[in-house]
Amino acid sequence: NTTGKEDEFVKANAKEALNLFIFAFLLCIVFALLILVLIGIPLLILLGLYVLIFPIIAAVQTMSAKNGDAAYQYPCIFRLIA
Repeated sequence: NTTGKEDEFVKANAKEALNLFIFAFLLCIVFALLILVLIGIPLLILLGLYVLIFPIIAAVQTMSAKNGDAAYQYPCIFRLIA
């Protein structure tokens, strides 16, 4: 049994992480198509850095959060799961 089923903070952080990876997957498809015009390669590299760095920042901020703090929100993504 996990606390994620009852804890709103855990649920909110899980939704944010899922939104990030859905967003990254969709952008990866778009950027893969843009490889044909040669701009997709640097965009894929930047997306890879974004997906590598921001979850680390989110983990650090989530681990240092106190009771009642809001969940970390990733910048520059759209949220499909609210």
